[in-house]
Amino acid sequence: MHEHITPTMYYFGVHLMFASIVCLAAWILTSIPRGSATTKYWIWVATSLNFMLPLGAVIDKFWKSHLLWATPLPMIGGPALTITQGSTAVVLL
Repeated sequence: MHEHITPTMYYFGVHLMFASIVCLAAWILTSIPRGSATTKYWIWVATSLNFMLPLGAVIDKFWKSHLLWATPLPMIGGPALTITQGSTAVVLL
């Protein structure tokens, strides 16, 4: 039962971390006073799409064999494994 929850929690954590980094970058880019409204709009559209689509899980599912340099992030994987063991896993399921 736990083997299905742990990867999901890991992907969710990685996705939120990278979506937050992209959101911060978009906020910095759109704070530039001379930027056009159209450019700022499309930056936020791209940021929204990045938040809605979990690209990390898609890349891991289909291109894992091609990305030999990519390794799991222990700062997210460790807590995900801890959370999904024990009584918390039943609540998450």
